[in-house]
Amino acid sequence: MDEDEPYQSQCEETARLFTEAIDLPNEQIHLAYQSRFGPMEWLGPSTVDTPTHLVSEGVATVDVLCPGFSSDCLETLEEIGIGAKELFESSGGSQLRLIPCLNARPDHIAALTSLLESEVRSWRDS
Repeated sequence: MDEDEPYQSQCEETARLFTEAIDLPNEQIHLAYQSRFGPMEWLGPSTVDTPTHLVSEGVATVDVLCPGFSSDCLETLEEIGIGAKELFESSGGSQLRLIPCLNARPDHIAALTSLLESEVRSWRDS
């Protein structure tokens, strides 16, 4: 991965803030990296492999949250919601639940609108 790419640090900061916000112990949160592309070695652990690894540690149920996306995308729905779920359950896990993104919730659309309006105003002011 390109050392100027902020993906890893952004994922780590999001995981840290999420863990603090929901007040779960660190051992109950596992950061994994989903997107893999290009010829370079990608970050690990993989989101597809992590749930199966958790089965070997006695974990029966896993909830997967993909906060890098503001709406569900085919990659997440297929790779995690179908592929990782099948691997997890065929490895002895009981249930893998993919938590839906915010999608078209009115409060999410309002937040995106506010961000866009603010950004556009900054373009006009510069």
